[in-house]
Amino acid sequence: MEANAASSVERTVPIRTQTETDEQKLRGRNPQRSLLPKTQTEQVKILWKKQPSEGVVSVLNTKKDTSVLRLREFQTLSKSEWLMGETIDYYIQVIMKQCSQDNILYINHYTMHVILNGSPEQKSGFTMRGTDFNKVQGAIGFVNERQHWKLVYLHTISKKIFTLDPLVLMDVDMVQRAIDAFSRFFKMRRNRLGKQEWTDIKWMPGAIQHSTQKDGSSCGVFVMQMARHIIEDFPQVPDKISIKGTYSAVQAYRIEMACKILDASEPLNQFCSYCGMTKLGKFKEEPEWMGCDECVRWYHRKCTKMSQKEYQMCIEKHWKCEYC
Repeated sequence: MEANAASSVERTVPIRTQTETDEQKLRGRNPQRSLLPKTQTEQVKILWKKQPSEGVVSVLNTKKDTSVLRLREFQTLSKSEWLMGETIDYYIQVIMKQCSQDNILYINHYTMHVILNGSPEQKSGFTMRGTDFNKVQGAIGFVNERQHWKLVYLHTISKKIFTLDPLVLMDVDMVQRAIDAFSRFFKMRRNRLGKQEWTDIKWMPGAIQHSTQKDGSSCGVFVMQMARHIIEDFPQVPDKISIKGTYSAVQAYRIEMACKILDASEPLNQFCSYCGMTKLGKFKEEPEWMGCDECVRWYHRKCTKMSQKEYQMCIEKHWKCEYC
């Protein structure tokens, strides 16, 4: 195992104690081995086959905050799996960052569910107090209803709300329900917080033609692809969104989106692959780092729950992380 101990010099990323590079060091142990990266598709397939865990596979830094995606969530992109909301959340944020899209607000699936389907008590706790809707011209998110993902899109320029259901071309009842729910939501913000944004908009139902899913598990894939089209076309509203629904096409979408998630991440050696942070959170001391001898991932010693004695013993040994 490679490690670096605490020092008086503040640092937030792992630093090797040796001067040789990762690749030189590993090649010195095994001349046949190279840390030259595999293709992203190969990396995706390797990660999909791993034992599910809470390890971090991707870290996304945006202007507002830092998001992490864990292996267990990432693996739901593998074939025929029903997607977890955290994976859809993460992918849409990746697309927004890559498109430098600051005029659309992203609403995560927890908040969207409460706005559309929550009780009055639940809604009172989801006011989005720190959000200034006047700084954006649209909002996008998705919701799970009866184990089925649907997309919701607010477009202030046209004063329309769109709901896209991967199973049907248009759900009239849902779009009207979304209009009523968001109208009440903005009025609640005005009454509770004194915020006037979007309270005077008279929302109308909108419709976007789109392809429909052909199986029982790809609704999340369709929602992710729909969101990508909408974000890339903004401020225009697409007339039609075409998504191939064949089994092979859906699998290709899954791999493509998984690769995009890995591509968007901060470098693996810049964060702890367990907690996703560079520093140690609540601990004040400089963290001790553990570097895997098989890959370029790093871990906080405390995140691995390894004792100081075990840590010292492992320094001279060949140490493999949970991915390897």
